[in-house]
Amino acid sequence: PWVLSLTPGCSLLRVARPCLSCFARRRESWNSDVTRNERRNLMGMVRKMTGQKVSEITFPGGKSRKSVRVHFADGKSAIATRRRTDQRREHEIDVMKTLSQHGGPVPRVLGVRGDLMLQEDLGETRLSQHLHQVGDDPAQVAAALDQSVDALARIHEAAEAGGLAERSQLIGADPKWIDGLLRCPSEIEDALGLTVPGYLMEPLQTLLRVREPRFVKWDSRPGNALLRDGRAYWFDWEHSGARNALDDLVWLMCDEFVTYRPDMEAAILSRHMDRFSKDFASPDEALDYFGVMAVFHTVVRLSLIIQNKGSGPWWGTTYCVEGDKVGITLRCARRLVWRGAAWADKSAFTRPLAEWFRELEGHFEAA
Repeated sequence: PWVLSLTPGCSLLRVARPCLSCFARRRESWNSDVTRNERRNLMGMVRKMTGQKVSEITFPGGKSRKSVRVHFADGKSAIATRRRTDQRREHEIDVMKTLSQHGGPVPRVLGVRGDLMLQEDLGETRLSQHLHQVGDDPAQVAAALDQSVDALARIHEAAEAGGLAERSQLIGADPKWIDGLLRCPSEIEDALGLTVPGYLMEPLQTLLRVREPRFVKWDSRPGNALLRDGRAYWFDWEHSGARNALDDLVWLMCDEFVTYRPDMEAAILSRHMDRFSKDFASPDEALDYFGVMAVFHTVVRLSLIIQNKGSGPWWGTTYCVEGDKVGITLRCARRLVWRGAAWADKSAFTRPLAEWFRELEGHFEAA
């Protein structure tokens, strides 16, 4: 009963790609079983790039990821990354170099050889891990999120200074993409049998349209941010593009690993919203956009949980966090339905979905 087949427009990663298969493709790797020869070849390539002896290779996100940590004999380390296509690799290198040149908090590119990119290692503590470690301590959660939002805003400023929007692929400008996103609740209805109430599509399509395209990280979830010495840095730029800057704030604040505290959420949005909403006619319009995008982004996150959980038990939180996986936990699902219901209730256009989110909570509690 827990199987989804999402429509192409439901992808929040890229235009016209099925949402769940996109996330599955992101799990592609060096090789699920890295052989001794592959290790040796990688170590040799890195030595040629840096002139330093490599002592070890480790897998911070598991062996099914596209990045590994390279440990040098002198005790230092770097991150080696492979991308599926030349276009993605070149785009990511351009983004990282441009952002670095203009003061953006991102890793530095250390070298490129063939399909391999070597980048600065900024540490091992992802924002998602930190949020898990501090639990529900409101002060520590708020401080980490505040740092991460500030880092995103500074990245947007660096991207504007470097003209990145003009060199990036436009995301979600096709009305069919927005239509697909707005129809995502029906996919959960098909999977779980929870009837979705009617809601008006046309005003939502108008609200979610692309304004002046700005550079966006796009998958700005907590697993793609690092905390180091009290500061936040963002990595993994292959899916970046151009859309509404406010989308990045939605991706971060509405993730399943972010503690749901309405007071904290409101305070962070109050401090930073104007840095992401230059192209909106008023603060109220920007807040309306954030709320509606939050509702449907939450639906996508819930869809991923449903698809990955299947009919099996909930997963362990530590396992999900340490492996940088979707949060297939009851606690994560609760956060999403609580947040989704709250934001849905704030707009007349999405208010019918508020009770539907609450019904979803009952389903999860019984699962």
